[in-house]
Amino acid sequence: MLGADTVEPIISAVAISMFLTPLMFMAYEKRAISKDDTQINAREADIISHSGHEVILAGFGRLGTDLGRFLISAGVKPVIIDHDATNVDVLRKLGYEVYYGDITRLDLLEAAGAKEAKLLVITIGDITKSTMLIELVKKHYPHLKIVVNAHDRHACFKLMELNIDHIRRETFGSALALGQDALQQLGVDPYEAYRLARIFRKKDGEMMPELYQWHCEEEHYISHYQQKHAELETLMTRDLLADNDELDKAWTAKNPAL
Repeated sequence: MLGADTVEPIISAVAISMFLTPLMFMAYEKRAISKDDTQINAREADIISHSGHEVILAGFGRLGTDLGRFLISAGVKPVIIDHDATNVDVLRKLGYEVYYGDITRLDLLEAAGAKEAKLLVITIGDITKSTMLIELVKKHYPHLKIVVNAHDRHACFKLMELNIDHIRRETFGSALALGQDALQQLGVDPYEAYRLARIFRKKDGEMMPELYQWHCEEEHYISHYQQKHAELETLMTRDLLADNDELDKAWTAKNPAL
């Protein structure tokens, strides 16, 4: 019923609106989320007045929560600080004494009792924030011992650059525990699976300083990594076969008392 001169602009307008509508929704959602984040970050840090505590625990997320439970159960009550307001509110309902705030702020670190504390445990997960916190502590509270988690191997190298000795890769322990379970399900003796996990942990720890020397040179790093991994595989395979032979001999040997 409409002429071509009228229909063509209408079709173009409809097509353009169909194309732009999803983008407008995405922009709106992003703005709404950004607004929520701004409101959360605008929350004032909690007032902390602690002294006499030996440990400050920075970060109370998925790793920090389990660690905190472990320390508290062992009779060590740390001063716990987390920068996720929602997480803090939930954990308080569960009965934990958690304070909200940015631990990379010097005044908050001071209020948490950094002068009197002996140990800072960092489970933030953000390597940039962890680095900022470590540099702050080394400058103002050099007496504080530091243990920290690293998200992955490269984060571990960044922490090693700050001369931190006590670094734990976030998923390494879980990986070894699952590896033990997998070996046992495949018929490996439980004690032998445990021994292999211990060997792997020890050798991996010895390998890290060597890999650190080459972490900025990709070609040398890859070559060295492959070499060390091959050596570890040979060692563990030989250990498994040797122990199986010894177990077989133990079961088949005659009792010398008879």
